Amino acid sequence: MRYLYLYLALVFSLAARAQSDSSLFRPDFVFALLPNHPVARIADLQNIESQMIRLQAKGLFDPKFEFDQNAKEFDGKDYYQLQKAGLTVATWPGIDFKAAYKNSSGEFLNPQASLPDNGMVELGADANLLRGLLFDSRRAALQEAKAFALANEAERRMALNKLVSEAMSSYWNWAASYGKYKLVDRSLQNALERYEGIRSNFFAGGVAAIDTIEALTLVQNRRMDKEKMNYELTKNRFILSTYLWGADSLPLRLSATAYPIEITQWNQSFFVRDSLESIIRNLDQFQPELLGISADLVRLDAGRKLALNNLLPEAKASYRWLNPSDQFLNSEDFNPTSNYTLGLSVNVPLFLRKERAYLKLNQIKRTEQNLKLIDKRNTLINKLGAHYEGLVLYRNNSLLAQQNFSNYSQLFEVELRKFKMGESNLFLINSRESSQLNSGIKWIEQLEAFEIQKLKLLEEAGLLLSE
Repeated sequence: MRYLYLYLALVFSLAARAQSDSSLFRPDFVFALLPNHPVARIADLQNIESQMIRLQAKGLFDPKFEFDQNAKEFDGKDYYQLQKAGLTVATWPGIDFKAAYKNSSGEFLNPQASLPDNGMVELGADANLLRGLLFDSRRAALQEAKAFALANEAERRMALNKLVSEAMSSYWNWAASYGKYKLVDRSLQNALERYEGIRSNFFAGGVAAIDTIEALTLVQNRRMDKEKMNYELTKNRFILSTYLWGADSLPLRLSATAYPIEITQWNQSFFVRDSLESIIRNLDQFQPELLGISADLVRLDAGRKLALNNLLPEAKASYRWLNPSDQFLNSEDFNPTSNYTLGLSVNVPLFLRKERAYLKLNQIKRTEQNLKLIDKRNTLINKLGAHYEGLVLYRNNSLLAQQNFSNYSQLFEVELRKFKMGESNLFLINSRESSQLNSGIKWIEQLEAFEIQKLKLLEEAGLLLSE
């Protein structure tokens, strides 16, 4: 659990130490704006949808008030008038408690419906004795609502993980483009400085004209490289802007003067084996695809319980204690064994073919889902292992690339001093600088690949939530 938000904690802790420049767009700014993204807002609506589905299922247990009145009048005769008002309270064990007031009158009233002059009060209950006693459609609906909420949470986590992964990958693409742009721009400034020096020496008669052409050619190449890097930088800035939304649901646009953190100065966190094992242990709790399969299993479990319940005979009992309404509050001799109605009904399907077939189909589907769960978990574990090995590769390569860049920079500085002392030539200077530039670009690419690989690992594990 302590590795759950490892990446997010790293971003916030390190970015907080960055310089407070109004043009510096830090990684935590992306996280701060992501909740305003339409995908994130749709994900929030899924939470509300789950709550409403649960509320709908709980509504099956809501108390019900009932009122019924029937009357017949024909040829000037009052045949009958029947009134009934009552309250039914459903309970979890499948017993419905009932309270009702009844009244009747009329010239041709059925004797069975005859009641005291002031009406009669009934108190009692309807109960399932076998089928529906331990489980019924109402409790199945509650369990299915839980499954729906789990499925919605799986979809929500999948959408948010993808959103965070894409947004932060775009940020690191932008940061890498910015680092490359700065390297090429520095190389261009060096080439311009050398060109101006060689050009001055040419007019002073110190160097041949061919040297000015070689110096100018490098300047032109560096200018083309800079334009290309500027295009990449601008393109990645626009791509990142697609993930930035204000609280008023209006899209934001990164300013052309905004710039990211220096990727070469970013302290890259590295997963240790313990943290990877911790992520794998928590897969069932956070991984969206596994959560989705678990939701199907919860739903199928509700169907299994209902199918087992439907194999039982349908037996229902009802009991009502009867008392005249004018004596109800003053009755001192309450006796549930007198003045009552009692009902019992039994319904037994002889072959239960429909119920047995439904249960068998449910067992098949549950077996399929369990096998799918095992296969998906094994696939994810292997993918996470592969992503981790990718982290190791990019981490080691970035360290080697950093050392290479440092070495080439030292070689370039030495060659530059020799050139200024007249002990080297322009070809060697250009060669050393090109090697330094290429090694710097390769270093930045390894750093970028490391961060994106980390995002892939955490996305696969379902841990890239923007909460």
